[in-house]
Amino acid sequence: MFGSAVILIALLLFLTIPPLVVQLRGLVEREPEMRGQAVELLQRSSLTYPLAEQLKHLDYGERLKSSQTTVLSATKRAFEILAYLSASISSRSTS
Repeated sequence: MFGSAVILIALLLFLTIPPLVVQLRGLVEREPEMRGQAVELLQRSSLTYPLAEQLKHLDYGERLKSSQTTVLSATKRAFEILAYLSASISSRSTS
């Protein structure tokens, strides 16, 4: 039973991760164009003009540096949870 679940999850990951990566790559490639359109739209209103200026000068490098620690700790925690679940499922199946 556990082996079947692992195989099913691996198959689902194999089928979903590659299309997700392709979509993310497309978004990254189109980001400057999409950001420009968003800035143009936000500059039309005096209420959203300051937001447009912030978006125009947004530096992703600084954002990524500040979030790197958070992402790493969340990834570590996710692996800990998966290991715990795996251990508890395998101990139940041997009991």
